[in-house]
Amino acid sequence: MSSRVLRVAKRVLVGLVILAVVLSLVVAAGRYRSEQANRTVQVALDFGQVSLLSRALGVPRAELLASLREAGAGAILVKEPLVSELDGELLWGIYPVWLRLGRELAAAPYLEPEAAAQLRPDYSYLVFDAPRVAEEVAAQLGRRLPGGSVRLLPAGEFSLVELSWTKSDLSALKVGIGLAGFPWEEVERAGVKVIPQLRPWPAADAASVRATLEELYPHRDDLSALAFDGDRVPGYPRFVSDLGRGVQELDVPVAIIEFTQQQGLASLVKLTGKRAVRLHSIRAEEAETLSPAQAVARFGLAAGERNVRILVVRFALAAEGGMASSDAAASARRYLEFLKEGLAAQGLAPGDPRPFTPFPLPGALFGLIGLGAWAAAVLLLRELGLRGRMLIGLSALGLAGYLLLLRADSVLARQAAAAVAAISFPTLGVLLWRREEPCSVPQALGRFAVTAALSLVGAALVVGLLGEVGFMLAVDQFLGTKVAHLAPPVLVAAALWGPGSREELRRRLASPVSWLALVALVVLALAGYVYLMRTGNEGTAFVSSWERALRQYLDQLLLVRPRTKEFLLGHPLLLLSYRLGRPRRYWLLWAAGSIGQASVVNTFAHVHTPLAVSLLRTAHGLWLGAIAGLILICLLEGYRRHRARRGGTEGGICTPEKP
Repeated sequence: MSSRVLRVAKRVLVGLVILAVVLSLVVAAGRYRSEQANRTVQVALDFGQVSLLSRALGVPRAELLASLREAGAGAILVKEPLVSELDGELLWGIYPVWLRLGRELAAAPYLEPEAAAQLRPDYSYLVFDAPRVAEEVAAQLGRRLPGGSVRLLPAGEFSLVELSWTKSDLSALKVGIGLAGFPWEEVERAGVKVIPQLRPWPAADAASVRATLEELYPHRDDLSALAFDGDRVPGYPRFVSDLGRGVQELDVPVAIIEFTQQQGLASLVKLTGKRAVRLHSIRAEEAETLSPAQAVARFGLAAGERNVRILVVRFALAAEGGMASSDAAASARRYLEFLKEGLAAQGLAPGDPRPFTPFPLPGALFGLIGLGAWAAAVLLLRELGLRGRMLIGLSALGLAGYLLLLRADSVLARQAAAAVAAISFPTLGVLLWRREEPCSVPQALGRFAVTAALSLVGAALVVGLLGEVGFMLAVDQFLGTKVAHLAPPVLVAAALWGPGSREELRRRLASPVSWLALVALVVLALAGYVYLMRTGNEGTAFVSSWERALRQYLDQLLLVRPRTKEFLLGHPLLLLSYRLGRPRRYWLLWAAGSIGQASVVNTFAHVHTPLAVSLLRTAHGLWLGAIAGLILICLLEGYRRHRARRGGTEGGICTPEKP
């Protein structure tokens, strides 16, 4: 292939990248507008906890709810109770209900003889003193419990719901009773919204799913979102479409509970037009171990950095005298006010949660952006040493595969193209400067800036390919996070340390392996494992206490903390690598330096993080990493000069070494 053809091909590839960047900025603008228009966050309370606190303090629940609403609470989360949870409990705190076996009720003094005569010893019975609630519960359980009988029995002043299961059977089934008896009017008077949390049930079908949602239709104006409990949504897998139609008729957003996997939820969100909001909660047992400042910081990160729009607050009621303490209500109000101030400091306002405004774009636009990722991959293959037929064949195969996948599954094709961009650009940016000769500090800074710019080009393509509400809600996600973090340093190491010819490869394969090399390989493998385990939003493994403290300090100081792997590892080492040159000798240093660039691109792959936050995080990482790199260069420079003086000569990093 002539040099002229190669130059033309390279210009075409660069042109495709430039076009992809321009189109990606169009997508980014739509996403940014959608994010800026959605700045309201709702603070929700646990209704069961509020009921317990109300009874312990002797304060009417409506009065307590109104007081907490004034302090910042806007809703309550209501989890429907399980049948097995009703043993000796009070349903919603107003209607007594008991779960008893027939033999336990046979001698109950409050049952009339006729009712007692109908009891079956091994059957379970729900005992109500509210006939209307008993009728509603019997109807719900009749649709939900599989392969048995549910019967409503009058018992004088009481009503019995007969269940042909033992208590242990009911506990294993984990069936909820719906929201029968819930005090809607009381909550409405208090001025707060309701977030029902429905449970799945074993015998879910189209009729039972529809009936469960119909129970909520009269109260749709009082709802702010609909959440689900358990590992799947009701009706999964066969009747999710029926659930979707019911939710659309209910006309409320679906709550996506952060860090919780629920089968069928992603399908439900897509069926409802992606009308969903993200929810973060602190469990009651966690609330007991966190200070208000720690909890508020955690909520602030969720709302400000992960687009969470519902925060479920639970109070530490076991501490400081417990619920009966006269200061318990005042402490709860102070906590809510503290949280409201923390959210306001981030520009977030209290209000009902709203789904993101869609910004539909033509599918061809995403296809063209994907071509930019393909072009970068071709340039990388050439940089890695591929030439001639091998390069042409792999490039053609990649292009054909992308176009076929784009036609079959557009979302999957975009995810694949985003992964290619996340690998190609940071690797290209580092390999672009593999020069043998050392360079000056200003030159090293210039090379670092160009490398970072290429990584940001890759980030732009990732933003363009994944710029859609589904990715912002994390129901669709970037694929290959671990690979995108690991591939750039591996490819850089392979390009710099790898054999330059077949003869050299044969020589290396034939040479004996030393114990030192084996130990080094094990150390590298362990380092890679630790590195991968620390990636992602949930990558908290191997994070020391001092690093947690540093993260918290940087969050407070900079509003958005940079990633540790960027400003303390990757960026400084890359700057030092450029200063030292000799990439074949310092290949491990160059490979470690590429970690920061891979992290830059992967930061923008977290599409549920607001775009402005990702930009600020990256900027902080770059300037802090550059400073850390300059300090590292100065330290090494001083050390080399010190060694040179002891040897009787003056020298620095760029001083030629003795053979």
